[in-house]
Amino acid sequence: MKRFVTPIISVAMLAALAGSSAFADMGTSQTATWPLGGALGYFVGSWNCTGGPTSNKPRKATVGYEWELGNTLLQDQVDVPAAGKLPAYRAGSYSAYDPKKKRIVTSGVNMYGEWNVSWTAGWNGTKLTWRDIATADGKLGRDTITRNSSNSFDDVGYGSTGKVEFKAHCDKAPTQAEK
Repeated sequence: MKRFVTPIISVAMLAALAGSSAFADMGTSQTATWPLGGALGYFVGSWNCTGGPTSNKPRKATVGYEWELGNTLLQDQVDVPAAGKLPAYRAGSYSAYDPKKKRIVTSGVNMYGEWNVSWTAGWNGTKLTWRDIATADGKLGRDTITRNSSNSFDDVGYGSTGKVEFKAHCDKAPTQAEK
């Protein structure tokens, strides 16, 4: 069974410094450094997701995003509980802004040691596309997140051949105050 580290997720989002409007629709985050906060601030919090590799039955997961290191990095953690004979699954990543290349980069790893490094130029309308730079297996793919609303997104991962290999739908989890 192939396991994926998605950069949402993995979330998951620079040309703003160069004068682009790629992040204009997102607004700014009051808690993070621009342009990282403007691009990825949308994801901060907890999300309830359903999906996974297309070769398997969809599973439920919780994905959490939070600012780290003085709000200069965005950390995400994916937690998938065990289901039947399938073991629990965990993965995580960190995203930061690369001022030299004017893009956001992310590095992720899962509990099996599979890793990836990806980048994005930011939002293009409602889509955020991450492109692999390097992966544990050497096969470079891409991941496209589509923002459906302020509290819902879809994530589709494409393998090196362009075939869809991963799909997930995520809804923002209610905060304690909203419960």
